[in-house]
Amino acid sequence: GDEVELYPQEETVRVRSVQVHDDAVESAQAGQRVAVNLSGTKKDEVERGDILAESGSLYPTYILDVDMRSLKHSRFQIENGMRVHLYHASRELLARVILLDRDLLEKGDIAPAQLRLEEQTYIKQDDHFVVRFYSPLETIGGGLVLDPLANKRKRFEDLDDFEIMRTGDAAARLDLALKNSGLRFKALNEIYYRAGINKAAGREQLQELISRGRALQLNDQTALHISAMETLAAKCSEILEKFHQDLPLEQGMKRESLRTRLLARTPIQLSDRVIDELIKLGYIEDRSGDIALKSHSADLSPQEQLLIEELSARFETEAFSPSATDELIAEYSKKDKLDQILSRMVNDGILIRLTDQILMHHKIVEKALAQVKKDIGERGSVTLADFRDEIGTTRKFAIAILEYFDRMKLTKLSGDARVLLSN
Repeated sequence: GDEVELYPQEETVRVRSVQVHDDAVESAQAGQRVAVNLSGTKKDEVERGDILAESGSLYPTYILDVDMRSLKHSRFQIENGMRVHLYHASRELLARVILLDRDLLEKGDIAPAQLRLEEQTYIKQDDHFVVRFYSPLETIGGGLVLDPLANKRKRFEDLDDFEIMRTGDAAARLDLALKNSGLRFKALNEIYYRAGINKAAGREQLQELISRGRALQLNDQTALHISAMETLAAKCSEILEKFHQDLPLEQGMKRESLRTRLLARTPIQLSDRVIDELIKLGYIEDRSGDIALKSHSADLSPQEQLLIEELSARFETEAFSPSATDELIAEYSKKDKLDQILSRMVNDGILIRLTDQILMHHKIVEKALAQVKKDIGERGSVTLADFRDEIGTTRKFAIAILEYFDRMKLTKLSGDARVLLSN
């Protein structure tokens, strides 16, 4: 009656009956010769080497970290880069041996190695395997799987990892598995699998790592090692340093922009949590939705402050027919960074950006909104033509103002007139 999964098909099947040496039994144990009657698949869909296991309990892999042992009496030695036949359970695969601390494995010796498979398989930590010479087909060694979901390693580097995988306790193995997962945002169940611990022990050991400052949990299924957070902090600092250098008058980078630059392919919920954690850890700070380095100051010089006052007065005077942004930049071409000054005025709430080319003083926009509310209060709605005439501007500016109110959810178009949106 158990529901199990057939690998590599990753199909869910149900156990109808179990036999051990032709005798019907209720259950079978490891090491017994077992026949299983399954529903949910056909006999010709199951091949030699396929695996039955608890649903979701195995993960596909192409690379294994292993302890490789060479047979004492083999005719052949195991060389780095050698292509071999790999036997695991009842499955045969082709693989390449990468010796990580030497070029040749002497007969009878054991060494850290990687097996890079030519097709994916399903294998667990502490599983045993056998390797045979490519041709002629003779057994030359075997070994033990230490990391079933290994990353591609550089030879002669990080060899201390193997001692942790061999003899480390559950916390040490989880710390290493989380560290080696880097910025891949793998599900915690996969990390526990990689560390060779069950889910209950994994959750307990994760809390231990968090309490020691070795890990940060982003949600129920995702955590990052502190080394990954340090990598992100360095990348974030690099992004923000360049931003502050290019736009010194901006308080900071918009969170959305930073998120895209920092973690473009990561789900928004996770990338937002990462930014929140970087803020909490003190690497960066949130300035009303803008993200900045703590060291950045967007203070204005006396000349810049005077220019802002001059522009503010000009926008108030031009009222409902302000100069286009490009015209202003051309007119003030001798004034350095006018586009940044205008952006700063928008961020500070002095100006409101109606379109790419139309900026308007916030007091003028407030007057426009008061006029719209007055008209709708008196007549129930307001048309574009009536609004244009009442504020004494052109159709272009009237449209920009009304569409801004629509975007702000203050009004909506109903037929050819606008009405207020109820709160």
